[in-house]
Amino acid sequence: MIVVTVLLKAKLGMETEVEEIIKGILPNIKNEEGILSYNIHRAIEDPSCFLFYEHYTSMEEVEKQNNSPHLEELIKSLDGKLYGEANETHYKIIASI
Repeated sequence: MIVVTVLLKAKLGMETEVEEIIKGILPNIKNEEGILSYNIHRAIEDPSCFLFYEHYTSMEEVEKQNNSPHLEELIKSLDGKLYGEANETHYKIIASI
């Protein structure tokens, strides 16, 4: 299993719009094969910070998702609304309970 985290930081005044945009991706992802879970979080201490926490069956599925039309549309929709670029990191699970 592969875990992916993505960190985003919305520009001041854009937090609510960014939240609505990123929540809009869920219907497109909901039934895709290879995605075990897809969670979007908003920081309590800094509501401009968002975290995607995703579980995939394989790295191939991560690559498929990263090249999907709905992710491309999400990136376009967020253009100009974020500080910097998204920070994506891939992990393999080494232990869990």
